Amino acid sequence: MSRGQKQYTEEFKNTIVELYNAGKSLAELSSEYALSKSTITGWIKKNKPIAVDKGTTITAADYQALIKKNKQLEEENEILKKSHGHIRKEVTTVFEFITNNQKYHDIKLMCKVLKVSRSSYYKHLHKKPSNRAIENSKIEEKIINIHKESKKSLRGS
Repeated sequence: MSRGQKQYTEEFKNTIVELYNAGKSLAELSSEYALSKSTITGWIKKNKPIAVDKGTTITAADYQALIKKNKQLEEENEILKKSHGHIRKEVTTVFEFITNNQKYHDIKLMCKVLKVSRSSYYKHLHKKPSNRAIENSKIEEKIINIHKESKKSLRGS
C-alpha cells in the first residue's frame, strides 16, 4: 500500500457495504464517511455474492480464498505423490527428497507436508560425517578391496 492511503478494517468495509445494500447511495456514503466512490465500489464488488449452487452464494473474496487454498492443496498433493517411496524410509532420505525437489516446491511447504522440521533439514545439510561413519566407510572400502583381490587370485589359480 502507498504511504498516503488509509487502511480500513474489514469490519468497517463490511459495514459500508451493508449500508449500501440497505439502500444508501454511493454519494451519501461517500460524503458521510469521507470515502471516494471508487473505494466504496471496490468494496461492494469484493463482497458481491456469487451463486454457486441453488441457494448457496459466496463473495468474490471468498472465491479468491478458495482458489488460493485449492492451489496450495494441489501442490501439497503433488509433493506427497512424489515423495511416496521416501516417506516410509529413514528421515535422511526424506531430506534428500526435499533437496532434490527444492527447485519445484518451497522447502518450508515440503517440510510441513512431510512432517519434518525445517531446522532439522537445514542441520542435515551442514552435517559432517561422524567419526564412526568415517571409520565404517574405510572398513567398507578395505572389504571391497579384499574381495576384489580374492577374485583375482581365484582366477589365476
